[in-house]
Amino acid sequence: MSIHLKNASIGFGLSMELLSKIASTDITIRTKANYDYIDKILEGTVGFKSKNDLHQFQNNGMMYFFPDNNNILHVRFVGEYNEKDIRTFVNGINYEYNKIAYHSKNNNNQSLKSQEEKKIKLEKKRIQKMEEERLNIEKQLKQKKMKEYNEFQRKNNTLQSEIKFEEEKLQKINNRISSDFLEESKKLKEIQREKELLEKEFLKENESKSKELLEEEIKLKEKELELKEKYENNNFYDNIDDDLIVVEDNSNSIIISSNLTDKTIIDSVLSESYLGFSSRKELEEFQNIGSIKINRNSAGTYDFIFAGEYDESRAKKYVEDITDEYALEIQERTYLKVLEKIKEKDMSLESEIIDKENSIVLTINI
Repeated sequence: MSIHLKNASIGFGLSMELLSKIASTDITIRTKANYDYIDKILEGTVGFKSKNDLHQFQNNGMMYFFPDNNNILHVRFVGEYNEKDIRTFVNGINYEYNKIAYHSKNNNNQSLKSQEEKKIKLEKKRIQKMEEERLNIEKQLKQKKMKEYNEFQRKNNTLQSEIKFEEEKLQKINNRISSDFLEESKKLKEIQREKELLEKEFLKENESKSKELLEEEIKLKEKELELKEKYENNNFYDNIDDDLIVVEDNSNSIIISSNLTDKTIIDSVLSESYLGFSSRKELEEFQNIGSIKINRNSAGTYDFIFAGEYDESRAKKYVEDITDEYALEIQERTYLKVLEKIKEKDMSLESEIIDKENSIVLTINI
């Protein structure tokens, strides 16, 4: 049974006695679908092979559909549901929503293309009219420029005469400055000689002091090397690349390796998925038990380091959930890329099937 809840509370008016009889599973999962498309999505098999399989799954209990503040669809399962069927159902919702959004986008593009063609025709007429106006203005400008050019030539001739007069005047000034410059150069040379003599005297007076300063500098260098050697012998950090996270040695840490290689997809999963928890709050409570660091190892994959009072089995389950969501994210991105390629090659999509392993099988007409 399915119930849509646009503005209802989670209690739904069920008594605790009735709820306890039907609910061995009570979990809420956030999907990637928009709540407004739920009726359209449920018209399909939603990840199952047939409508009959879907109905059998729905009859295991109660399903409640409701949006969050961003209108993203959440599904609450209350009843005898198993984890595999829940995952199939949620993946089916995400898959159907992506397909609906993709086809809706294509239809909008066709409508926009028709509107753009009309706009182009109107724009061509407008441009033609503007071109006629431009030619008329250009003709007027040519006439105006001829008048301005003649006036410019007259003023230019006058200006050239004035410039010539000023150049002759400037040449006289330069000649006088050159003479003064020679005299100043002689004075500057004399001052330079006096400066050199004073520097020699200063060096002699400070020669003994310089030796003492040099000895002090050598002592400081030796002290610096000694401190540096002590620091290196007591360093608890590994020398790793700038893009790796430095992890302090901690005997209480749990380190779990993974085969994940793309940090951007890991970050996307951590920000969008509840990772098996019923809410973001529960997920954050688990994460805040201690600290969880993600470190790329020498093989190019990522290790998860749990520092704090973490249970090892729960930490492994956390990494497994991230790995599952990571695989689904890769599958979704690949699916969208394949659809784009089909469109580019002018081919048509005959059918789409999700098998028991949650793989998508596409049949294409070439």
